[in-house]
Amino acid sequence: MRASISLIVLFLYSFNVGLHQEFYLSFLPILLFTCTLYDGSFLLLFKKLLFLNIFVLIVILSILFVQDYDLALLVFLRSNAILILMLCLFGGRDFFEVSLGLQELRLPRFFVSLVFFSSKFIYLFTKEINKFKKTLHVRGFVGKTSWFTYQTYGDFIGMLILKSFYNAKKLSLALESRGFQTQIYTLKEPEKLNIKEISLMVVLLLSFFNVGKII
Repeated sequence: MRASISLIVLFLYSFNVGLHQEFYLSFLPILLFTCTLYDGSFLLLFKKLLFLNIFVLIVILSILFVQDYDLALLVFLRSNAILILMLCLFGGRDFFEVSLGLQELRLPRFFVSLVFFSSKFIYLFTKEINKFKKTLHVRGFVGKTSWFTYQTYGDFIGMLILKSFYNAKKLSLALESRGFQTQIYTLKEPEKLNIKEISLMVVLLLSFFNVGKII
């Protein structure tokens, strides 16, 4: 499924669910449908959902202080519905697919380029951090409350900052030499709507009927 279609579906669903003062049963079919389309690990998806719910629970606790229990439940249901849809649609994708999806939606080229290259640097950061962790593990490093531990982490952070400046400069020179004009080109040919995308849109329409009030 194309990232552009997933972005449209997520935006419309979030807009619909987020603006309602009630939660309906008709909001649920699309969640079940996207779960059937999800081809990743449901255990990993559940772990991500639990992590994201930490921030949701902070909001809910602040609402519970004023004893508005209905609103707390509504916030929990709405936020988790949107999170589940987001994780099912984008859980197995990387940032590059999302940025190309934005380009398919004809968003401003400058914005798409910004997202694309930000994704590139996030990928490089993650790669360097994982490499650093493996290096420490191989050398038998154990983090402690000691000067050596602080110095090790400090050196790594400094190296990470220097590498980021170096990579940014190298990327800037490469783009200038190639005459980059904020347009990202790919070898992918335009795709037509497939049966999964059409089915997803149909199920999305069901969520706008507001049937079966839960709260």
